[in-house]
Amino acid sequence: MALARALAVEPQILLLDEPFGALDAQVRKELRRWLRQLHEELKFTSVFVTHDQEEAMEVADRVVVMSQGNIEQVDEPEQLWREPATRFVLEFMGEVNRLQGNIRGGQFHVGAHRWPLGYTPGYQGPVDLFLRPWEVDVSRRTSLDSPLAGTGAGSQPERSLYPTGGAAAGLVQRTADGSDA
Repeated sequence: MALARALAVEPQILLLDEPFGALDAQVRKELRRWLRQLHEELKFTSVFVTHDQEEAMEVADRVVVMSQGNIEQVDEPEQLWREPATRFVLEFMGEVNRLQGNIRGGQFHVGAHRWPLGYTPGYQGPVDLFLRPWEVDVSRRTSLDSPLAGTGAGSQPERSLYPTGGAAAGLVQRTADGSDA
């Protein structure tokens, strides 16, 4: 009802702060679709505050991801998903698995296992490899010869590796204390 009242005055901009927070999942989903359709029909600008990634991805044309009051990334939903700018954004965008390893030459090493990267990054040393659960195939075969296909992202390719065709895997430089560099 509050949303209908707010829209009745035909605002140019509308602030929605966790508008669906107290609703059950099915009602939230239906209201997101309705709000998106209404937004396209009436052509108003809205700022939609939410902690629900699915909600943000479905409703927004552009998403601002913040951490501790700082902006981590501003982008279109699909771009956030495919190329997260920081480790925080990558983890915020959904479930992720982490492998700790090292880059030596053109290979990613985890214990006694190694995978060719397909290129030699400028950074050599400890890294965390992030993979979405559906990007991992479990097999009885022990072959580790398939390269982790990838290209450098951004101006510092030694900091992040985003596999070609992968949704959001990345290598992020890890410092001695385990934090991001």
